[in-house]
Amino acid sequence: MPDLSSCTIESDGEKFNGRYQLGFEEYYPCEDGFELKIKYESEGDNWARCVSKNYLSCSYREGAQIIRRDENLCYYYYTAKSRPKPNYVKMWVDGQYLGQFYW
Repeated sequence: MPDLSSCTIESDGEKFNGRYQLGFEEYYPCEDGFELKIKYESEGDNWARCVSKNYLSCSYREGAQIIRRDENLCYYYYTAKSRPKPNYVKMWVDGQYLGQFYW
């Protein structure tokens, strides 16, 4: 795509300094302390999980499953939530970040 400023003008006819970055995020971010793990297999046994980065104290966590237990510490995972609109654009105008917008 062309530079954003090449196809936009301000009300006084001057071009403004803008830029954008396109991207794709299939899943929502995981909770703090968890990281996204995705597995794709040709047989269709695909999954996306948020997996704890470190051992956590073993206790009930709604929606989470224990992967591994070591005495009173556990590794957890839960199913990652997919985005209904995974494409996004990040926009800047005159050096100011405007945000990330999904479609």
